[in-house]
Amino acid sequence: MQRVTVAKFHTRFDEDGQVQLLRKLIPDAKFMVFLDCQREEIMI
Repeated sequence: MQRVTVAKFHTRFDEDGQVQLLRKLIPDAKFMVFLDCQREEIMI
């Protein structure tokens, strides 16, 4: 299996829409979603 980064998103909603589109375009492919939960905190 080859890993390919398709896109990075700021919200889960945006990611869900992209996965739905990819599944329509390439119905036989398998997709995995990885979430990067590390966020830099802005301290003032």
